[in-house]
Amino acid sequence: MAEEGDKLKAANPLPPLPISKLIDHIDYIVKVAGIDQVGIGADFDGVSICPKAPGMFPMLPNITYELLKRGYSEQDIRKILGENFLRVFAEAERVSRSMTKSISGEGSLRRIGK
Repeated sequence: MAEEGDKLKAANPLPPLPISKLIDHIDYIVKVAGIDQVGIGADFDGVSICPKAPGMFPMLPNITYELLKRGYSEQDIRKILGENFLRVFAEAERVSRSMTKSISGEGSLRRIGK
């Protein structure tokens, strides 16, 4: 099945995506969810077309430039480029550690019995 998808893509290549479309997407998410909920990763896993550039890291200066042109502050850009992910992952680790301490065989039996 993947082979058929590859054949279809080869026969009908999509045009390159301008970086402005990525920034449009970021703008939309910021408007809907807020700046603290937006982050981009190091790849575009699962995305069928990507902005013109090989990989994410070479694009970061262009993304930063485009965000600045649209009026984003340096603090907001830092959030988008990684600080939001770091905050979310730190919270996930904190919750995981607290759950590990409270969800043991003995601990869960105490809760069920109460």
